[in-house]
Amino acid sequence: MRDQPGDIDGLLVAAGGGDQSAYAAFYDRTAPTVLQMLCAALDQVAAERAALRVYLRVWRTAPSFNPRSGRSASDVLMSAALRERAIQTIGRTEPRS
Repeated sequence: MRDQPGDIDGLLVAAGGGDQSAYAAFYDRTAPTVLQMLCAALDQVAAERAALRVYLRVWRTAPSFNPRSGRSASDVLMSAALRERAIQTIGRTEPRS
């Protein structure tokens, strides 16, 4: 994510207010990094599905995002991506009953 943290923070704040174009810009600026991180642990299809869930989670939680709370948009995004990566990895290694 090459943008300054404040840039994507502002986009996420705007997205939280319902600005779909800000959310689209947030996605465009961050998706390559998120997908790359997910692809490191998952196959391409699983990584793309996990990325969709990451961005859905971020969209749903965007209204409560407050950069003054000490968490940046990057933190929120990476937390969601790592959660999906862990869920997918565990799902692949857990024995099926």
